[in-house]
Amino acid sequence: MKHFYKNTSFIQKLSSYITTQRWYRGKAETLHNISIDDVIEIGKEQYLLIVTTHSNSAHNKYVVTLIVSVTHKNKPLFDFCENDQMLFVYDGCEDEEYCKNLWQIISSSQNDELQSFVIDNSVDLAVQKAHTPNSEQSNTNIIYDDKWLVKIFRQPQFGANPDLEINVFLSENRFPHVPKTIAGLRYISAEGKSMDIAIVQQLVDGASDCWEYVVQLASDYLSQSTQENFTRHSIFSGFKKTPNTMEASVQFAKLLGQRTAQLHLALANSDNANFSPQRIDSTYLTNLYDGFCEILSEVADLLQKTEPTANIARFLEATPLLKKHFESLITSPIEGYCIRCHGDYHLGQVLKINSDVVILDFEGEPLRTIEERRQKQSPFKDIAGMIRSFNYAGFKAAIDLNNENFPKINFWGNTMAITFLNEYLNVANGGQFLSQNKQQQQVLLQLFLFDKALYELKYELNNRPDWLHIPLCGIISLLEDIQ
Repeated sequence: MKHFYKNTSFIQKLSSYITTQRWYRGKAETLHNISIDDVIEIGKEQYLLIVTTHSNSAHNKYVVTLIVSVTHKNKPLFDFCENDQMLFVYDGCEDEEYCKNLWQIISSSQNDELQSFVIDNSVDLAVQKAHTPNSEQSNTNIIYDDKWLVKIFRQPQFGANPDLEINVFLSENRFPHVPKTIAGLRYISAEGKSMDIAIVQQLVDGASDCWEYVVQLASDYLSQSTQENFTRHSIFSGFKKTPNTMEASVQFAKLLGQRTAQLHLALANSDNANFSPQRIDSTYLTNLYDGFCEILSEVADLLQKTEPTANIARFLEATPLLKKHFESLITSPIEGYCIRCHGDYHLGQVLKINSDVVILDFEGEPLRTIEERRQKQSPFKDIAGMIRSFNYAGFKAAIDLNNENFPKINFWGNTMAITFLNEYLNVANGGQFLSQNKQQQQVLLQLFLFDKALYELKYELNNRPDWLHIPLCGIISLLEDIQ
């Protein structure tokens, strides 16, 4: 059984298994074959594999946790024959003994190819039990003693994973609004190259999902009979008059604005070259503008092939105006700095705990390379992500309620955005990374809002056409601020 990973049947069935997993990123590609780069023994019949998938346009690496056993248990992933003996394959993360052996490697660093590092040596890392929550995610979580959480990065890349890198930085600097990071696990290849494959954090006890909480806030507001004038105000207007019926929503938007600003202040407060602020320059602005024009053209091409609507026609008509409007990015200098940001910031990356929040998952946008995800960005990228998330939460509540009162839906999302932005600027203006020029702040945030909405529109076109109206309505609303 020693060389099972060379077995043709095993490789073929492993390939089929990988393509069915939530963490497999090549579903739009045709998979040609896989190669097994390394097989690391975790325990008896227990293995961690580094696998590369090969398709026309991509070669992606995955961490695969397997038990390969002669013993038949319930529901193997698959089986294969090796030297006239039937072998059965199971997911290691579903097995408590496998998880405990993985923890032993993390806590003791007793493996040549898996290098662990413990950040807080005062922590007692002895554990008694382990289990994997029954949820499909792009990474895999293992919970130990209902106290520690190990997140396995299923799609590793060579280099420092920003989720581990940023969480270590924030924990070492005692930023209180992220889970405390205890340790990390790194794979070292035969060539000496490293990639992060796991992070160990303190489990956030009693937390709830912020996405579900904010959708409920929107639902509560939409369900009420209200007499407000649903006039839309620009998010840059500083409009502060909010109805009493939105008190809970507004208070939460304020809290999130404060915590987001505090996060950015913490990330910008360092002499470490990987975190120190970097002045916005013409190269950064040109790259922003070029990237925006590229996705704008992609989305316009896709929409021209769909059934026309009034909003689609309005968007297509406005594309030259959008390109012209943001040309100022490459013709006029902008003050301020790029900093390390969250990179993929939305309500799903935040937990609510009592009357506060905890911010999670600093991996960045999963389809980008490690190098791209580690690049410093304007903080308005994160702000735009959260504002667009408010918009989605409002429409999700409306869909659940079968409510088509679009002025009321937009009023709720717009009020959340204004409140969030005002509170963010009140706190973050104490730092040095924001331009104090309001017009420059506005053009950067507008660009990131349009860019995010275009990304969403492209996603919905390819995956959920019934939700196309959400980013499209967002774009039409944003157009009112530049026309």
